[in-house]
Amino acid sequence: LIARDAKNRDVLFPYINGYELNSSPSQSPSRWIINFFDWPLAKAGQYADCMRILRETVYPERKQKKGAYATRWWQYGRRQERLYRAISGLQRTLIIAQTSKTLAFVFVPTNYVYSHATVVVASAEASWFALLQSSLHAAWILKYGSSLKQDACYRPTDCFETFAFPRDLSTLERTGEAYHEHRRQLMLTRQEGLTATYNRFHDDEEKAQDIAQLRALQVDMDQAVAAAYGWDDLDLGHDFHETPQGLRYTISPAARHEVLDRL
Repeated sequence: LIARDAKNRDVLFPYINGYELNSSPSQSPSRWIINFFDWPLAKAGQYADCMRILRETVYPERKQKKGAYATRWWQYGRRQERLYRAISGLQRTLIIAQTSKTLAFVFVPTNYVYSHATVVVASAEASWFALLQSSLHAAWILKYGSSLKQDACYRPTDCFETFAFPRDLSTLERTGEAYHEHRRQLMLTRQEGLTATYNRFHDDEEKAQDIAQLRALQVDMDQAVAAAYGWDDLDLGHDFHETPQGLRYTISPAARHEVLDRL
């Protein structure tokens, strides 16, 4: 489409969903999507090649709907305009698959269109990554979030809006960036996604140096997050522990209960 008409670049965007987020080593989308934003039909019609695709594949279904879904059939039904305004000045943003066993946050570019099956946090700061990727936040998710089979469901109303944040996140920037960058390089080197990486992470027979380093960085990050709350007295007891999700490298059951009480 771009080769046929360069202006089509204005309305074509990579489309990321939860599966690719967890399976791609680089979180790279395999599909693109046409986005006409909130444009009127006359403006969208100026992109004839893209509009032809929508008329053939979208309009026959949307014309059977009611209200705005039918009358503005060339636009997304739910455009999430507040989200895209919130990330418009950022180069990257945090995202997590809404349903997964990894509970893994990752930075992705802001020029993507995000599937409804993902949750986006409008921050480019590694300090936010450190907090949300910490075992402390994971304990909160598993306690108060919902689940689908054995996978956790990250719902903002249950897992994010209810979560008690430290007053100051600035001390978490270094450890968050170190963890994210090591994990990124590990996945690219191994050509494995987040799911395969965390399967290794939680396997007590996995002794590879890069995975051992990721575990060590998890300990550092969790300790930094606890310190941000002022909990220097808390023994997190990192090791392989049995959990309702199976064997996991995480904080001890006693520490998990204490963390939840304090939160």
